[in-house]
Formats: sequence, structure tokens, C-alpha cells
Amino acid sequence: MKNLREARKEKGMRQADLAEAVHVSAQTISGYETGYAQPPTEILTKLADVLEVSTDFLLGRTTDIGTIEVNANLTIDEEALISLYRKLPSRERSRLVEFAKVLAE
Repeated sequence: MKNLREARKEKGMRQADLAEAVHVSAQTISGYETGYAQPPTEILTKLADVLEVSTDFLLGRTTDIGTIEVNANLTIDEEALISLYRKLPSRERSRLVEFAKVLAE
């Protein structure tokens, strides 16, 4: 799978973390990343859900890492913030959300 490693690293996950999240071995994830093995549809879907990307991205059918359509009513700044948020590893996303909550108070 062409983009699995990229998506995993974007989320700040190790192979073992991703393997645990989708209930396979780290060796299996390694096989997917190297192209040695292809995941069944059920696992592909779980990988996309955990990594918050589309299955098309994982399969290399698109270069767009996002899965959620951006609302047409968003401002340019709001779209930029969403884009930046999506690029952060999950632990940093949590910190950003907490910071935004503090700012909003």
C-alpha cells in the first residue's frame, strides 16, 4: 500500500501502535507497508479509519490525505486551520484542541 507508512507517520504512530489499533501484528503492518502483503477490505477500512485518511489515499489512488469534505461556508483561515490540524500527529491534535478551548473561554 503506497501511502500507509506516510499516513502512519503523520499520526505519530509506530507500526506496533497501528497493529494494535486494527488487531493485527506489527509484522503484518510491515508487510502492508512494503507491499509484501495486501490487507483484506475489512482491515483496509480499519486502517483508513484509525489513520483518518481515505482508502483511496492508502491505495495510492489519490494524493489527498484528507477524508472529510470541507464545508463551503468556511473562511480561508478556517480551512487553513483544518488543514494544519490534519497534518499534526494525534497527540499534538489533542494539545491544539485543549489550547483552543482555553482561548475560547
